[in-house]
Amino acid sequence: MNIQGRDITIGLTHSETRQVAMDVFRANFLEMRDEAAELVLQRAEILLDSFLQEAAREGLTEILEGRNPDFQYAFYSAQKEYARSGDEDLGELLVQLLIDRTKVQKRDLNQIVLNESLAVAPKLTSDQLDALSLIFFHKYFQFGGVESLADLHTRLEEFYFPFVAGASRNHSAYQHLEYVGCGGMSVLEVQSHEPFTRLYAGLFTKGFPESSLNMSLTEEQKSCLLIPCRRDEAMLQIDAIYEESIDELCERLGIDSRSLPRLKQVQVQNIMRPEEVSDDLTTALPWMAQFFKLWDETPIKSMTLTSVGVIIAHANIKRQTGEDIDLTSWL
Repeated sequence: MNIQGRDITIGLTHSETRQVAMDVFRANFLEMRDEAAELVLQRAEILLDSFLQEAAREGLTEILEGRNPDFQYAFYSAQKEYARSGDEDLGELLVQLLIDRTKVQKRDLNQIVLNESLAVAPKLTSDQLDALSLIFFHKYFQFGGVESLADLHTRLEEFYFPFVAGASRNHSAYQHLEYVGCGGMSVLEVQSHEPFTRLYAGLFTKGFPESSLNMSLTEEQKSCLLIPCRRDEAMLQIDAIYEESIDELCERLGIDSRSLPRLKQVQVQNIMRPEEVSDDLTTALPWMAQFFKLWDETPIKSMTLTSVGVIIAHANIKRQTGEDIDLTSWL
């Protein structure tokens, strides 16, 4: 009798996963003698137990990929690398990458990139991991829900500060990141102030006089669209932090879409100068002086990330901050 229907994926329990992983490890890892062999097995079990604990915290009661040879090989490779070094930071990073890998059952770009990330991560130092995390935040990410300078300062404390002191100042470290496939050097440099003034223009504009609008608006539209400038109450500014918020505001107020370019132009036409931005943020957050120095004096400003670099940066961010960022738009 032929039975047709959907494929059903049955995962492994945590105890089954543990047995399979250690069986694979013992069967494949190079033979060693006495104390070295015992230490290697201890480290392999430490990584496995850390993975299972993290899986339990995330509610993964079954490891659906546990029966997949591709996942078993990826897990074995991670155990092997951790067993060689015993580096705790690497172990935590590999656990985060393995957790992400368990969630991908289909062989697609995500799975390929995660497998490659597991192979590349052991080739990086902690200062390179912190550099990747800063590049991700400063070049590829926009904080949502920012409504004031205080909000931005809070985000910077949470997501920049953990990586600033540790990020590499060594030029060769960035050459190595390029060599292992985490990024590439671009001829276009992103200046340290630029993401702040581009992504959060409403926080860094010095305002404009009402006469510079040069468009016809009702009094109701003006009262909803314009506010006193945050930095100079004698001036005005659009009541929007983000550029896209201007679009939403105009749609809600019934302002002609042809006015959008003009409104966006006046919002940024008197934007703060680079040194004003750095002085402003450093006054509020003294440690930001380290960030600006790092960004201005190292190749970090020229580096773009590959998909592997983004995945590893994400794992390092989650490891250090607990923040699990949705990477769908980057992969």
